[in-house]
Amino acid sequence: MKAVYGEYSLSRSTVVEWLKRFLEGRELMDDGARPGQANRVITPEMIAEVHDLVLNNRRVTVDEIHRLLGISVGTTHTIMHQHLKFRKICAQWVPHQLTAEQRNNQMALSLSHLQRYHEEEYGFLPHIVTGDKT
Repeated sequence: MKAVYGEYSLSRSTVVEWLKRFLEGRELMDDGARPGQANRVITPEMIAEVHDLVLNNRRVTVDEIHRLLGISVGTTHTIMHQHLKFRKICAQWVPHQLTAEQRNNQMALSLSHLQRYHEEEYGFLPHIVTGDKT
C-alpha cells in the first residue's frame, strides 16, 4: 500500500484494528460510546431558558446563568457559544452571526461610504458619527 498511496496509506496497526472491529460485527468506523455521564442537560428547553435569560439581561454572566439554572459552567458556556452562537462584546452578549437584514444594511452602508470616498476622498470622514448606547 505504501508504494501506491505513499504517505496517505494507513498503518499496518490501523488496518489490523479495523479488521478486528469488522470481524466483531461492526459495520461503521464511527466512534463508539465513551464511558462517563451522558449529556442530558443540553435540551431544547434548557437552551430556550438560557436564551430568555440573555435576552432579558444582555449583561448576565455565565456564572450567574449557571447558578440560576443549576447547570455547570461548562454546559452554560457550550449552550452560549455552540448552540446560541452568542459571544461577549463590551460586557454584553451579542449574536455571533448577523441576520440577513443586518448584513444587507451593513452592505448598503459600506457601498454608500465607498461611493462617497470616490467622490470626496477623505473629506467625508469627519462627518461620520460612531458610538454605542452605553
